[in-house]
Amino acid sequence: MKHEPLTKSQLADILGLSLRTLQRKLLRAELNIPRGLISPDSQIHILKKLGYSALAVQLQKKSVRLNRNESTRPLAKISGKNHRENRMRMANL
Repeated sequence: MKHEPLTKSQLADILGLSLRTLQRKLLRAELNIPRGLISPDSQIHILKKLGYSALAVQLQKKSVRLNRNESTRPLAKISGKNHRENRMRMANL
């Protein structure tokens, strides 16, 4: 896995959710995610558990390709400001 570790806040921004909404979804899914960075493997597990399976599969496929070409960083262009644009970028991964 070569995409970058993220915080819960960054993951919430990417998904177009508030941090509090993400926290509630994590609690309902019985996922206890500690503070700090979330590893790429954990991100995929969280996305699958929260019902974002298609996005998780795309990240997994992209990660396999990244292992062959480590110079690209798929999440580097994602910002926390424009949720619609972020979702489009994630969809294109």
